[in-house]
Amino acid sequence: MKNNISKITDCRCTTDASGLELVKHGTRSFPIGFYSKTLHSTEVPWHWHDHLELEYVEDGEARITIESETFTVRKGEGFFVNSARLHAVFPNEDYVSHTVVFHPSVISSNPESDIYRKYLEPLINSDSFAGIHLTEKIPFHKQLLGYTREAFESYIKDDFGFELDVTNSLSKAVKCLAYQVINTSEKNYSVPDKSILRVKKMLAYLTQNLSDKIEIENIAKVARISTTECLRCFNKTVGMPPIQYLKRLRIQKAALLLGSSDDKVIDIALSCGFTDMSYFSRAFKESRGMTPKEYRKSVR
Repeated sequence: MKNNISKITDCRCTTDASGLELVKHGTRSFPIGFYSKTLHSTEVPWHWHDHLELEYVEDGEARITIESETFTVRKGEGFFVNSARLHAVFPNEDYVSHTVVFHPSVISSNPESDIYRKYLEPLINSDSFAGIHLTEKIPFHKQLLGYTREAFESYIKDDFGFELDVTNSLSKAVKCLAYQVINTSEKNYSVPDKSILRVKKMLAYLTQNLSDKIEIENIAKVARISTTECLRCFNKTVGMPPIQYLKRLRIQKAALLLGSSDDKVIDIALSCGFTDMSYFSRAFKESRGMTPKEYRKSVR
């Protein structure tokens, strides 16, 4: 019996300089991505995309940050991320989850249609609906988790007409979300302040200039704010100072290059902004639990 299990992949995030995710979810004719995070999955760094995202947790737990809000998801729970919202996922080693990422055009590709104007537009343009921590204790949360499982299971089964079944489940999810935006006063997230736009600019600068020497003054200048305000709004959104996050980005890039290229370790270190090899080795081991050379051997 055929199915789509072999098409389910781990969720890997590649972004451009602004943090816009470059991964193409699904295909042009069926723009829906299905992903599973398995044991020992790495973190999904700060990014955003035009798609809507629903995820449910099979086991373990993870820290989820959507713009300025952070929460922990556990087995049986999940989360929703609205279109164009900055977010990140930091899983524990035992975290197992399943994600559906879909473009609004799956529900309606015509901005003039009643479906788009009545349901999609209010949802994706809502300032107060960046995302939701879904738990089974709240009825409409439980519904959304059910629709997410339905969509995922329909895709895996690959029965005749599975595309219609998946689209039907996601349409019900959008209807549920739109109802909350339009007809209730529930606001899981406050209206975003200028910090989010500033942080997007700072993240873009850090990503573009990993190999350069970067000081806090450089980062603040990009957002046209003082160093004090830079530290405040970056830490408020990302949860750590910008220089600490820069170090994490550099280690992530170094790990990627160690596993995918034959470049010398010293060349990789330099390309990631580390000019002191002993510091690079120490920082890498602190992050990955092994030296750069040990890591390269473990992933080859």
